[in-house]
Amino acid sequence: MLLLHGLFGEKDHWTEFSAALTPAHRVVAPDLPGFGDSSRLEGADYRYDAQVARLHAFTRAVGLERFHLAGSSMGGAIAAVYASRHPEQVLSLAFIGAPHGLPTPEPSPVEREIAAGHLPLVVTSHAEFERLVDRMFVRRPFVPGPVLAHLAARAVRDVPGDVRMWHAHRAQGPVVEHLLPHLTVPSFSLWGAEDQVFHVSGAARLQALPGHVGRVLPGVGHLPMMERPRETGEAYRAFLAGPPAPVPQGRRVQEFGAGG
Repeated sequence: MLLLHGLFGEKDHWTEFSAALTPAHRVVAPDLPGFGDSSRLEGADYRYDAQVARLHAFTRAVGLERFHLAGSSMGGAIAAVYASRHPEQVLSLAFIGAPHGLPTPEPSPVEREIAAGHLPLVVTSHAEFERLVDRMFVRRPFVPGPVLAHLAARAVRDVPGDVRMWHAHRAQGPVVEHLLPHLTVPSFSLWGAEDQVFHVSGAARLQALPGHVGRVLPGVGHLPMMERPRETGEAYRAFLAGPPAPVPQGRRVQEFGAGG
């Protein structure tokens, strides 16, 4: 399976989540070009079309012919574009956390800030980084102080490039919304009920996908694979294990608690 992180994210966001999957699956979680430990080149194109082309070349280079594809936020949008263009490779599509490019009926706190002219996901100080982390989670996972300080320093260092990346990212519009009628592979989603980036009212829109299985997670924010790695990993593994029980019409988006 191939796991794609979100905007300003990195491969390590999937580490604990993958523990439930590696006994039965080969898990590949790259740093997408422009993020994490991958290079970010001045003037390079990091929009979805370019990233999908690079990802397709990557799958060929490492011998991934048929695979399950999952993404978080930006990674969810890239995964949807990839699945629409290369369905012969994609066994299933999963959104682990809300995907970018799917407008929600109700605006989120982050979307209200954007409408007011702010860049809420771009930080210029350690204090702003701390606030951003709190915004991503209801209950943030433990990160050692020195590691958190390193991540904050890297985020502040990358501000000029992040601002350019942010504007290019936002300009791509409702990509996933446009793709909903064209995605035919089996699909799955987990959406945090307390997501401050993309409001949970958008979860029901994924019901337009044929046979979609969706779950809303109470008490979880924007990055469920980090906030509840065991439960979300096991839920995804259960989806991959076989066809789920039929879900009555109008109740495809379901809630599950800490017990999974």
